[in-house]
Amino acid sequence: MKVVWQPQAQALLFEVFDYIERRNPQSAYDLLAKTVHIVEQLLPENPGMGRGIGGGLRELVVHSNYIVTYRVTDTEIQIPAIRHGTRR
Repeated sequence: MKVVWQPQAQALLFEVFDYIERRNPQSAYDLLAKTVHIVEQLLPENPGMGRGIGGGLRELVVHSNYIVTYRVTDTEIQIPAIRHGTRR
């Protein structure tokens, strides 16, 4: 199944990366690698692994502080957002 990152989700991921990289470059790279691995490799194998939050959306914790929101269609997994776990 194809994973499609929406532009806003990509921008948010790189904002998070840039913010963390200024303080701890290795942690930023680790978070980016872990997030991409989970979303691009594990999620397509098991698209139901996140919890349903309504409106066809699901959430998946990719790190203790970061959550990826996604939608599964017949042909793809759409990633509209990533956010810090303490933000609404």
